[in-house]
Amino acid sequence: LIGFKNRVSVMSQWVWNYVFSGKISWVFLLPKGGGMSIDFGGHTIQIVTPKSPLGDAIVGRHTGDLALVDTGKETREYEIVSVH
Repeated sequence: LIGFKNRVSVMSQWVWNYVFSGKISWVFLLPKGGGMSIDFGGHTIQIVTPKSPLGDAIVGRHTGDLALVDTGKETREYEIVSVH
């Protein structure tokens, strides 16, 4: 499947750039391999799956959206700043 107009489907492999607590982070959405990270272009990119809390929250989101993740203690807001 492919992304359409900055929207991403479950099986697309895209890099998400988000802001949480003032820090910009990178996430690579894959069907498997969650919990790993890779270094690429001077950035550490976290790999998440759609079954993870963050992966589930970003599926279907696009640039400018907020992704909400409930940790049990708090709800964290992640601002999607770009999708590549």
